[in-house]
Amino acid sequence: MSAKLSVIAIAVSSALLLSACGGGGGGGTTAAPSSVITGTAAAGAPIIGKVTVKDSLGAQKTVDIEADGTYRVDVADMTGPFLFRAAGTVGGRDVVYVSAATSADVGNTINITPFTDLIVANIAGMAAEQYFTNNNPSATTLTASELSTATTTLTTRLKPVLEAMGVAASIDLLRTTFKADRSGLDAVMDVVKVTVDPTTAQATIKNLITAQEIKDDLQQKTDADALPAPTTDQEAALKTAVTDLGQIDAAFKLINSYIATEVPSGARLESLRALFDPEFLDFGQTLDQLMSSEGLLNANNVGMTLSNPVIVKRSADGSIMWVRYQFKNDTYGENGSEVMAFRKDANGKWRALGNRQLGDTSIQAVNARHLSGGQYTYQRVMEFWVDERTDNRVQYVNITGPGLPGNWTLGDRTVQGIVLKRSTNAGLAPFVTLNKAGNVQGGSWIYLCGDAQWLGANDICVDGSQLGVDNEYAVTYYDINGNELNDPLGRNFKITVPRAPRSNDDAEANASQWFATFTEFAPATFSQITKGSAITYSWTLPGNTLYFPQDIGFSANNVSFSQNVKPTATVGVVGTWDSDVSPTASVGGNPPNAWIHVKGPYNRRFVTTITYPN
Repeated sequence: MSAKLSVIAIAVSSALLLSACGGGGGGGTTAAPSSVITGTAAAGAPIIGKVTVKDSLGAQKTVDIEADGTYRVDVADMTGPFLFRAAGTVGGRDVVYVSAATSADVGNTINITPFTDLIVANIAGMAAEQYFTNNNPSATTLTASELSTATTTLTTRLKPVLEAMGVAASIDLLRTTFKADRSGLDAVMDVVKVTVDPTTAQATIKNLITAQEIKDDLQQKTDADALPAPTTDQEAALKTAVTDLGQIDAAFKLINSYIATEVPSGARLESLRALFDPEFLDFGQTLDQLMSSEGLLNANNVGMTLSNPVIVKRSADGSIMWVRYQFKNDTYGENGSEVMAFRKDANGKWRALGNRQLGDTSIQAVNARHLSGGQYTYQRVMEFWVDERTDNRVQYVNITGPGLPGNWTLGDRTVQGIVLKRSTNAGLAPFVTLNKAGNVQGGSWIYLCGDAQWLGANDICVDGSQLGVDNEYAVTYYDINGNELNDPLGRNFKITVPRAPRSNDDAEANASQWFATFTEFAPATFSQITKGSAITYSWTLPGNTLYFPQDIGFSANNVSFSQNVKPTATVGVVGTWDSDVSPTASVGGNPPNAWIHVKGPYNRRFVTTITYPN
């Protein structure tokens, strides 16, 4: 774990809330009122968030999802049929899943899962989230017959895995009560992933353990091929993977317990260390580095939480499992997701192995706006950022994936994608992006093609038309001589970017809802900044509470620094100016700049930059 994971690091006390998952309807001695619909909102783990129901007249009502994934909504004053949208997080990642019900379903169970989402999508001929947003449920479309047909078709396609997991093929994916406890239908969702691309109206159903998958064209109803039937060994692996996931969750909770109230020491520290593999490597941080005051044992990490693990992949021999989990650190205002591998030791105990990366590389979709002359200009960006604290042996980082260039020549090598290199050969030197001529193009931001008219013929841009859902990027590290440095277990590690940036028109139209806005600076002008000045910003929060500030920054005189802020903060000190020379507009021709980053759904960033007042 690097500084990032040591900040977000192994934190899990709130995870304790997420492992106990009750039923989704029924079971009490008193029948639910006939106007109440209940169910379970889950995707291999309970969805942490809210359910919104929309009726045929467009009326909406929103309720909380309980910690066990169950929800309950009274539709007495609403008119069927109904659409349901569960929005929240699973494994720390933003998710939205849709379901549907007719008037006859009132008083009964309606689940909201990736499977019900696909049922609605096949009826609508588009991504279910789009259908929910742009349409009221229609009695001519969302009929009992349509729901039954779509449900039966999907159940048939899932039948081989359902039966392998001990779930009857007669199950009603929409209405059968289940618990989000890694049993029954919930266990199936642990090992089957559904991905829907709203742009292409194509869905993928993937067995995460065998890596086998089938496609679903939402715009035609003839897709009927089923997931391949597991072999006897594969069936055993499917069941074991779910058990293993529960044990990994238990390991997270143990880790969590040791840092819940204090920095551990003595026997407690030894017990904590024993939960990690001796070969642990995460964001370039070894186990010894993790177990130090610069890593997990920093007082600011007390009380962190790590929770809600979901399967990403599993090795063929079952000895290594990759999971995505949620991290939260209130001290730094951190709340997000990361991926980590666990390895089973000789005693059958799962130990944290880390993400096997030599450094902290992150990729984010960014909508940026810059204030100049009283007007904002909007641009779309993909940020490819490599922490300067990456292993000192690393001098080059190659990133390949959707929207990035194909083959091009760098020196005597043919490369793909983008290449970042350290600005100097010195350790801790920042990474910069190279263009196709091998010259420095800039820092970590690469604009979408068409959004930066000043780019030269050799400069690189991102083809936004190639970006879809869950875009995966491969990262490879090299030394000064071009020798690959990747850890063998981390060679196939992928960074997932859930969504592309929003359009510039959407960003401008929703600016007050998605962006933070600067209101005051202290000192008031950059010419008033002197050695020892604490540079302080004030800002207004985005109008939409799903969008919140994450960090602020300042750059001038070839110096930059930044500071994390809490989601509700409206004022913060970005740093202290320690130079004898005040910031000036003349150095490098660039005036001092201030910026504030906002985190939005699907891990998008909404960044406001402004020239510091003069």
